[in-house]
Amino acid sequence: MLRRPPPLMPGAPIAVVAPASAPRTAATYEQGLAQLTETYEVRRAWRPGSERGYLSAPDADRVDALHRAIEDPDIRAIFCVRGGYGCLRLLHRIDWALARRHPTLLVGYSDVTALHLAFYTKARWTGLSGPVVTEWAEADSATLDSFQAWCRGTPSDLIGNFDAGLTPLASGTASGPLLGGNLSVLSRLIGTPFAPDFEGAILVLEEVAEAPYRVDRMLAHLEHAGVLDAVAGVILGTFTTGELDP
Repeated sequence: MLRRPPPLMPGAPIAVVAPASAPRTAATYEQGLAQLTETYEVRRAWRPGSERGYLSAPDADRVDALHRAIEDPDIRAIFCVRGGYGCLRLLHRIDWALARRHPTLLVGYSDVTALHLAFYTKARWTGLSGPVVTEWAEADSATLDSFQAWCRGTPSDLIGNFDAGLTPLASGTASGPLLGGNLSVLSRLIGTPFAPDFEGAILVLEEVAEAPYRVDRMLAHLEHAGVLDAVAGVILGTFTTGELDP
């Protein structure tokens, strides 16, 4: 059974954690915090100065901050500072019994895909693939309105030009749990105890700055692992191209 957290209403306390990389600039982080503070009571669980190379802090510190946010009875949601890399390193360190006792809304995308899928698999959480803190100051009104509607439990209509250049490969209707996120991160969970059962799910995929051949390789991996045969449907988000040839 899914463990849905209560609706996230304006003024609710939220924790800001950095389970992956640190912000590229202090300005985008502070601007994002200022934007969030207009709607929620923001409690920082990460501050600049603890970085370790491409990670925002040592593994033990990052997972400890996550645990403290989960077990705090006041916290209504956990917002991630940024993606980048690092969430995969934490999965075997997370106290899943604690997570099952305290379902909390987790917000983020990109590398946070690893946490979303692992919390779904191990603790039956429902998460929200939404802007990371460093992007909040630049989020448009449509994104913010849609995000807050989903947090309140009153989702709005989908927004976007879904007819532009899109050709369905198989027509029909499907329903199921929405699972997925960043293709690179998702593909690296296959074969681990943190990958969900994709049977009957709607698979959502996005990727950034990956060459077409690498996307092809990751999709082939999902096919060979049986994921593409198991799902009821596939939704593709934004894909941006990196280098073209292997």
